[in-house]
Amino acid sequence: MKHITIIIYHGSPNEEKNKSFLRMIERLQTDLHNKVVGCFLEFGSPLWKDTWCTYSKGYQLTILPLIFLRGKHYEEDIIGKELEVNPSVNLLSPLVEDSLFRDYIQQNYRIKGPLVLAAHGSDHNTAGEALSKMARELSVSASTPCMSVLLVDKNSTNKLADFHQEFGSFSVIPFTFGKGKVYQEIKELPNTGISFHMLEPLSFNKVIERYILEKMTLKEGS
Repeated sequence: MKHITIIIYHGSPNEEKNKSFLRMIERLQTDLHNKVVGCFLEFGSPLWKDTWCTYSKGYQLTILPLIFLRGKHYEEDIIGKELEVNPSVNLLSPLVEDSLFRDYIQQNYRIKGPLVLAAHGSDHNTAGEALSKMARELSVSASTPCMSVLLVDKNSTNKLADFHQEFGSFSVIPFTFGKGKVYQEIKELPNTGISFHMLEPLSFNKVIERYILEKMTLKEGS
């Protein structure tokens, strides 16, 4: 049975971000043995639902969602009844739950001082805990204070104020692709007077590409 890797991106109203994602898919295809297909939950083409219809039968599938945390997009938009019962599908976890992704974050951002991991989040009961767990692990591996906040948490602004009071100026890693709406909302979270440095968000460049390449290479060899 032919093996295919499907990489899912939410999609953006910014067409250039969508094109950047598809260009990354083309580059990955040159380095991976298995066929690689990129698709979108919305805003771009091909859509995930159409891609699923094309490859759901007759193929061994590895599905990598470029989604940071569990929530509606992961649990409802991607996982359906057909996918759940399909033995030929290997659906990978959201990025924040992957230790390899955590390692790439630490290497890419060269963490040295107090750090905040920030994401939009969801009402899913494991989303906040997954980000908190990653923050705790980075705190140990990078030997620096680290905490997490979610936009959906109404107490996030107060948590940032408390963190600043205890540790002083800090850096923020925004878990989003590019400088869109979520990036701007994260940037506006801290109260006036709080000293912080907003780090660059992830984009479809060599960093995330290397992560995907290593992840998929390990899968192909297993």
